Amino acid sequence: MNIVVINGSPNGDSSLTLRYVDYLRKHLPDMQTQLFEVARPIRRLESRPYELAKIADAMAAADGVIWSFPVYTFLIPGQLKRFIELLLAHQGGRPLAGVCTAISTSAHFFDHTAHQYMEAVSADLGMQVVRGYSAGMHDLLHERGQRGLLGFGRHFLRRAAGETPAEAGPAPVAWKPWRYRPKAVEDRPAVGSHRVVLIHDARPEDHNLHAMMDVFERSVRCQVQRLNLHELNIKGGCLGCLQCAADGVCVYRDEFADSFQRLLMPADAIVNAGAVHDRYLSARWKTWLDRNFCNGHRPVLAGKPAGWLVSGPLQQLPHLQEVMEGLLEYQENPRLGVVTDEPRSSAAVTRRIVAMADEVQRQLDDPWVRPATFLGVGGQKVFRDLVYGTKGLFVADHQYYLDTNFYRYPNQRWVKRAINFAIGSGVRFKPTRKGMIRRVMKLRLEPFDKVLRDQ
Repeated sequence: MNIVVINGSPNGDSSLTLRYVDYLRKHLPDMQTQLFEVARPIRRLESRPYELAKIADAMAAADGVIWSFPVYTFLIPGQLKRFIELLLAHQGGRPLAGVCTAISTSAHFFDHTAHQYMEAVSADLGMQVVRGYSAGMHDLLHERGQRGLLGFGRHFLRRAAGETPAEAGPAPVAWKPWRYRPKAVEDRPAVGSHRVVLIHDARPEDHNLHAMMDVFERSVRCQVQRLNLHELNIKGGCLGCLQCAADGVCVYRDEFADSFQRLLMPADAIVNAGAVHDRYLSARWKTWLDRNFCNGHRPVLAGKPAGWLVSGPLQQLPHLQEVMEGLLEYQENPRLGVVTDEPRSSAAVTRRIVAMADEVQRQLDDPWVRPATFLGVGGQKVFRDLVYGTKGLFVADHQYYLDTNFYRYPNQRWVKRAINFAIGSGVRFKPTRKGMIRRVMKLRLEPFDKVLRDQ
């Protein structure tokens, strides 16, 4: 069976994820593969359309396609995102047909949004989608992981052979462009020295996004500094080389680090603006987000109010909504909200942008943060365990976690351990169980009642 493997790892043939594909190739003799590197040579693919056409033709002729990639910053690597943009443009709506799936490796931090995105764009390319395999980075080293991977491989080959039907893919996005024409908005002079950085990737043809940013800039009572990602000298996406793990210094010598330190770190608030491209933002936006890995797993922008201006059908992209929410929650950013041009009413869009501008001032005058949900709490614990287990490599992260008491493991809280031991002794003994539980239920309210009495 002819299977095309698209290697989306910037590490090329040194990719850890590719080892999982190699394991399938070794143990499933019916699986004959063609491997195409698309992340490392992405610049070449941009300038040589005939090479892109060769890959597209191979995918169209294959019995199945496997996307192989590591999870980078809530999604796939920016280089693979760029390849998908090129592939969609090359196909021009022509379906690739066939069956596809995805194999990824990660620490299980937002791997689900990466797979949801890949399933969606694969369906847009006309392929039948088989739910992918999201492996932990070390799963292949254990018998259970090996057995699970082989079971998945056989499952995928059965689907590719047509023995069992593929799952229903995501619904297509329904979006008809319209032109946002805001009426004149009162220019509000900046009050004080507060500064908002507006990060965007607007192209000349992104009329709505330009207009939305203009309305925001005129409405907010702060100094606004724009950062155009297209004008920034970014030599490439994150390489996954981990050279930054010890000191936070990226191997690239371009304008990313300077712009981050000079603009974002001293900013009082951050507004991100982008247009939807094939179920996400642009590859340029993804490259910017990936390059933030030089800051490791440290929430270096914590506490800065942040929000989004989005042009396009965001409400039809739940994975992108979750990525945006997750970015804010992990960084513990006070939310300014998300404004899109989906209402298809210029007046309604303008009202929402002005409301976001007002929220900037309120947050700066009276800052507050909603408690993190699972997206933030779960993400922090995933990184806490990851960094602690690899502190010899992620030196900068480990030192930051020590300095900020980020680890906070429950077994380090000796008082709580002693209390739980005492409670557990009473609960295990049946004659005292009912009274112990009743007393615990009463005692747990006393600290809260004290707060209510004292304040």
